[in-house]
Amino acid sequence: IVKIKMNNYRIYPNPTTGLLWLINSGVTGNSMISVYDANSRLVRKQYLTFNSDAEPLDLTDLEKGIYFLKLSLNGQVVTNKIVKL
Repeated sequence: IVKIKMNNYRIYPNPTTGLLWLINSGVTGNSMISVYDANSRLVRKQYLTFNSDAEPLDLTDLEKGIYFLKLSLNGQVVTNKIVKL
């Protein structure tokens, strides 16, 4: 199991069967999540406001494969590889 950290946030679990959790460790803020397939096509875009300890990101409708999740939060941008089983 891989947990990806960006300051006080983690994305869990990776690899996933479809439901990812963005886990907040006490910091609130607005974020934009973009998910791209292996061919760089945007397949999902979602805005989140972290008001709780965890926010879900549902990828169950996507096919199995490798995706790239771009998380923009409080002026920081991070891209991570996500494996959908």
